[in-house]
Amino acid sequence: MKIEDQERGPARPGYLYVLTHPSDPNLYKIGVTVLRPEERMAQHNSQLEKAAGRMVEQAGQKWELKTFIKVPDPYWAETVFWGATGLADLPGGITIEVRQMSLDRRKQ
Repeated sequence: MKIEDQERGPARPGYLYVLTHPSDPNLYKIGVTVLRPEERMAQHNSQLEKAAGRMVEQAGQKWELKTFIKVPDPYWAETVFWGATGLADLPGGITIEVRQMSLDRRKQ
């Protein structure tokens, strides 16, 4: 289900964050949280049953916080971010948990 299809209450401020993985300089986890980004990163590094956690388990290395930005509505910010990348329209409504990409990528 896309975020615009979900019923939500009033927006809570939060963060849009970017994690990198030391095993691959082009491996990113981009997400949103209402927690402090460091707390969310710690969750990704310990939830081994999820995609980001499986990377930690397989590589034996933890995610690192590259950057974050505080936003008034993190879910809207995420929608706008993915729309700007040109990667938002994956077939079948597939969501991206962990993605290899170049930060130099520009929407064509």
